Parts: sequence; C-alpha cells; structure tokens
Amino acid sequence: MTNIYSLAAQIIQYVFPLIKTRTESRPFNNLRINSLGVDVALVKVALFIVQKILSDDVGLKYIGTTAHRSFVVGRVLANMVAALADAHLTEESSSRLLKHIIWCYLRLSDNSRAREALRTCLPDMLRDITFSSGLREDLATRSWLVHLLIKVQGPRFAFQAGGGYEQMMVN
Repeated sequence: MTNIYSLAAQIIQYVFPLIKTRTESRPFNNLRINSLGVDVALVKVALFIVQKILSDDVGLKYIGTTAHRSFVVGRVLANMVAALADAHLTEESSSRLLKHIIWCYLRLSDNSRAREALRTCLPDMLRDITFSSGLREDLATRSWLVHLLIKVQGPRFAFQAGGGYEQMMVN
C-alpha cells in the first residue's frame, strides 16, 4: 500500500515532461492538456488538505509551533503560486486556486510565528500586480490578499505597493 502512495506522490515527475514538450502536433497537444489537468487536480487535492488542516485551530497551532513548519507550509504555498503563474490556466481555474491559496496564507498569518515566517517566504507575485487582473472581480479574495499583505508587511504596505493593490482597495 505504501508503494501506491509513493507512486501517487511522485506522479508529477512522470507528467511534467509531457507538459514541457515542444512538439506541436495534435496528439501531443491533447496529451499536454490532459497532463495539465492531472497536475491541476493534484494541486487542488493538496491545497484542500492544507486548507482543512489550517481551518482547525489545532492544525494552525501545530503548524505554527515551530518557525520551520510554518516556513515549509509557506514555501509549499509559494510553489503553488509560482505554478499558477507559469501554468497559463484559464482565468477561472487560476482564480479559484489562487483564492484557496490566499485563504491559506491569511489563515497562517493568524499565528505569530507563521506570520514571521511569511515575511520571508511570501512570494513576490502576491506582493506585486501579477494576479491583479484575475482578482479585480473577486472582491473577497482581493480583500483577503490586501489584509494578508498588511498583516505580513505592516500598515505601511498600502503606500509602498506602487500602484498595485492600494488602488484595488479603493476601486
């Protein structure tokens, strides 16, 4: 049984080369799209598990017990953000995943030790305007992100953002 779980955990290593292929033929394009769907499904499952753990106070406390745990969870979420930026998913899929990722970061920031770790591992793509077009219509997620950035970077965030999210707060 352990081997099945190990294989499932490493499936991304088998699927990733299919996505990165440069061949433009129709069969390879179909294979690339289906492989990307597998990746998205795995990310969703992992993200929902992390979200479920963080939604419980005991889970948040456990993760926040050490700076190392907080940093590791923050880095995993950062990798998901980077994958979203690189994946070129439909805006709807990307926005839904980003919403869950931002919620997880915001929940992590409720723990002082985790908030400290987030100061170093929060991805720049959340600090700049990388996802601003996708968040323009989603007021709740946009608000969560602004709240997260203020909690992590301090109250001066809105003045330092340089034309990004401080304008989103006003609009």
